[in-house]
Amino acid sequence: MKQQYIQVFKNKNFMKLFIADIISRFGDSLDAIVMTIIVYSITQSASWSALIFAVNKLPTIFIQPLAGAYIEKKNKKMIMVISDLIRAGLVGIIATQLMFATLTRWDLLIITFLISIVESFRQPTSMPVMAQILQSEEMEVGLSLSQSSSKVVEFIGFGVSGVFIATLGNHIVVYIDMMTFLLSALIILTMSIKPIFKDVQEKTYF
Repeated sequence: MKQQYIQVFKNKNFMKLFIADIISRFGDSLDAIVMTIIVYSITQSASWSALIFAVNKLPTIFIQPLAGAYIEKKNKKMIMVISDLIRAGLVGIIATQLMFATLTRWDLLIITFLISIVESFRQPTSMPVMAQILQSEEMEVGLSLSQSSSKVVEFIGFGVSGVFIATLGNHIVVYIDMMTFLLSALIILTMSIKPIFKDVQEKTYF
């Protein structure tokens, strides 16, 4: 087992994916807290908050299963990069509107929905890419390391989010979230992996 950990840490592509996911997860943990505050402060309505929360979850339920089949035929590395860049852009719009006090409940609803759609394509890519860059005997170690580290980073993110919000302001915290997506995209872009295209027929989508 020790040897497997050593091999995993020596794998440059895995370490890049690992660091990118950790950075992205930290941003997600900040986002989870600050967006809850932003949504309620903008809408001043529990019903609207519930509606935006529901809109955030719907693409995961209905789109992600189809997205998982779709990305099997695509370059997963580029899907990850493009998804992170799009998410960074959308989050940046929220931060900028917050800074200029022009953010409305409808803006939040639409942008949240768009971000969730993009995440439906981003989330199913990490596992296939990890399987592509690790040997089969290293997968258990790689998954364990990735999952445990993500939990630790989430805990840290939740812990510092309150301090960041109080000292920096909501829009700066959202900009930090945007930067985590940009860093993730940049790191993944430097990975040197060959795309694998599987012959998945269109009819399997449904």
